[in-house]
Amino acid sequence: MTHTQHWHQKQKTVGSGHLYQGRYKSFLIQKDQHLQSVIRYIERNPVRVKIIKKAENWEFGSLAIRLKNNSKIKMLAEWPIEMPNNYLDFVNKPLTSICI
Repeated sequence: MTHTQHWHQKQKTVGSGHLYQGRYKSFLIQKDQHLQSVIRYIERNPVRVKIIKKAENWEFGSLAIRLKNNSKIKMLAEWPIEMPNNYLDFVNKPLTSICI
């Protein structure tokens, strides 16, 4: 944040967005259900912004890569918990509210 403030001061510009606002916040994920909700939220982002209709259709996302089991693209890590059997349905079900 300090770097961006100095840059804008030198350039005489104004910035907006996450990079320029507030401090980074992180929260520990302590329960398996919470981890599933966070991963679902991330994998569902292209659906939320209406780029695609189903999460597995986003070719750049981890869900599509995991489903295709593409040997050319490696995931950074395996899931640390067992993936639910109905995970694809769970991801594609519209979010009503989410508490992270």
